[in-house]
Amino acid sequence: MGRSSGRRTGRADFPVHRRACGVLAAAMILTGCGGGGNGNGPDTTPPTITQGPTATARADTVQICWTTNEAATSTIRYGLDTSYGEEVIQADLVVEHEVLFTVMFVDTTYYYVAESVDAAGNGPTVSDGGTFVTLRTAGQLVREGWAIFESGDYSGARALFLEAQVRDAMLTGGWTGGGWASLRLGDRTQARSDLEQAVSLDANGLDAAVGLAVVLASLGESAESAEWCRAVLEAEGGGTYQFAHDASVTSADVRVILAGDYVHLLELNLALEQVQILDPSVSLDPADPGSWGGYPTFAAALFAEIERLARISDG
Repeated sequence: MGRSSGRRTGRADFPVHRRACGVLAAAMILTGCGGGGNGNGPDTTPPTITQGPTATARADTVQICWTTNEAATSTIRYGLDTSYGEEVIQADLVVEHEVLFTVMFVDTTYYYVAESVDAAGNGPTVSDGGTFVTLRTAGQLVREGWAIFESGDYSGARALFLEAQVRDAMLTGGWTGGGWASLRLGDRTQARSDLEQAVSLDANGLDAAVGLAVVLASLGESAESAEWCRAVLEAEGGGTYQFAHDASVTSADVRVILAGDYVHLLELNLALEQVQILDPSVSLDPADPGSWGGYPTFAAALFAEIERLARISDG
């Protein structure tokens, strides 16, 4: 007869199995699993908050997250003080809690607690109290940025405009304001980037177009600068343009920039046309050196007039 394959389970193995069963039974009793007896008693322990809560606030929405050691409901009570008064309830039983809700006021401090109740109704387990501050809207940031810009604090204004750009990249005002603040700070590269973004969002925005024309002219990009100057002057109301945040910047400045662009492009007759719109008394004649006021060339005489008009415009 051949030998039996597999492990024998004769009497010699019985003590081993008996000890293993004893260990398993003890473990089940200690953990309350299986078997009956005291291990199957009712759940009377409320859930424990093991992590959080943490709040992430935006302008008018808030997300609060926390973790419990067992599946439980999610409730947030919140308000303008520790009496709360408002609540958001999610009845689903979860371990990872995430409550997203809308609040009424922006730029405001709110107080809150998180609460959880388990499937057996134990609880609520209430977190420590916390606070969150809702953010200002992009529109508010732009309005505040322009107010600071008008006071002459261009660095502070640029910081607010940058925050507005991050908050809402489609809001033209953040880019226009950022461009003008950067322009006043002498940062032409950033000014150009912001103003180009502004005109890409709103090609009819005169403030952005004027700012971009100024930047491009200062960079020697006369053809593109002239394009934007013409677009402003040809737009509805462009002939009487005045920058809302600095009344000294007007359509006269746009014409001075355009005249200078034309000189650089050697379009001298077009430059003279802009000069004479600004000052009809200018009687320069390209064919009459006697009208050049002692300058060796017509271009030099014309440029001198443009500089004079620029000084008048700067006031």
